[in-house]
Amino acid sequence: MELTFLGTAADSAYPLPFCGCPTCQHARARGGKNIRRRSSVMVNRDLLIDLGPDSIQAMLTSGFDPSQVRFLLQTHPHHDHFDPNHLITRIPDYGGICLAPLTLVASPGTLQRMTTMMQATGFEGDLLQAETQHLLSLQVQPIQAGGSRTLGGYHITAFQANHDHGAESLIYAVQSRGRALLYATDTDTLLEPTLGQLSASGLRFAVVVLDHTYGPGCDGGGHLNADRFRDTVAWLRGADLLEEDARIYATHLSHEGNPEHEELERDAHQHGYLIPWDGLTLQV
Repeated sequence: MELTFLGTAADSAYPLPFCGCPTCQHARARGGKNIRRRSSVMVNRDLLIDLGPDSIQAMLTSGFDPSQVRFLLQTHPHHDHFDPNHLITRIPDYGGICLAPLTLVASPGTLQRMTTMMQATGFEGDLLQAETQHLLSLQVQPIQAGGSRTLGGYHITAFQANHDHGAESLIYAVQSRGRALLYATDTDTLLEPTLGQLSASGLRFAVVVLDHTYGPGCDGGGHLNADRFRDTVAWLRGADLLEEDARIYATHLSHEGNPEHEELERDAHQHGYLIPWDGLTLQV
């Protein structure tokens, strides 16, 4: 599999738009890898994780054709991960030509919230109804934590995230051709049911992309900080869920405790993980 980071920032992007703190000032001055869109990733050229507000423009910047996306995994419905206006453009009123079917996988709670967000724009459909799915050329596949789906050449397994439980937020394992990716944002410390399901899954991950919203000593709840990030990686390693040469990437980065890219990269290197940047492509 080929993995491309379309965005690597938390919900307000990075640097924070109107912030004058030294971290944000340095990031603006240095630019480049310090300028981060809100988090989403592309797997190969046909599987998108999170249809966020920055995802379509990021795909175009990285040379992807959004019309070739066949599978969408939605982790949860927060505004930085789901932009209802993107999905609504699939209705006939927008004049789209030959819209290929798109398979949408998300928890029932997330699908309900996505519907509410779309209805807030004036859209009258319901993602859980066949008529709406036909209108949007969607194949909606609700999934519960612990469930799995086969989508084309991918095997998808969902696990419960420790984040907005009312929306039934998920993290996903994506397997293809004997390799496995764990995409785990947004989440705080993994819950006991998730730890148990991961332990029993038989999976070993070549790449883990893990929430790192806050830096050391910072905490806002609902997300990992640097310390709990490292604890989570240690647990994954101790549970034999990582391949020997597994690569761990931090994502969903906020300005709160996470310095500019080069400094953050140096600190991560000392602890055995990596800091991606928007547009980074790697092989899983």
